Amino acid sequence: MNTSSHSSDEEFRGRLVALEEEVALLRQEKQQLRAGWDGEKRRTRDLEKRLVNAEAANTSLQRRVEAFCEAKNVLENEVDDFDVYHSECPIAMSFLCSSTRKSWS
Repeated sequence: MNTSSHSSDEEFRGRLVALEEEVALLRQEKQQLRAGWDGEKRRTRDLEKRLVNAEAANTSLQRRVEAFCEAKNVLENEVDDFDVYHSECPIAMSFLCSSTRKSWS
């Protein structure tokens, strides 16, 4: 073998080793990127689940608030009716109040 053939073989082998090292590094980087991507997908799914749960809880709370507002309106109407009755019928109210006090004692 002559020296020029030997040096070109060495040069070829050197480039081949460098390319193999680069391929190994690229594979490692690809694995790291894929692991990061998988983690982000899991995080996104978890956040979406939390959002769905929060929306469901919000809907439930809104229904409860509406029910409490309706109950408040009913009670306010009853108080108004009571006040009207009291103003129109003071004798009955004094009797009602005195009998109620006796039952509380």
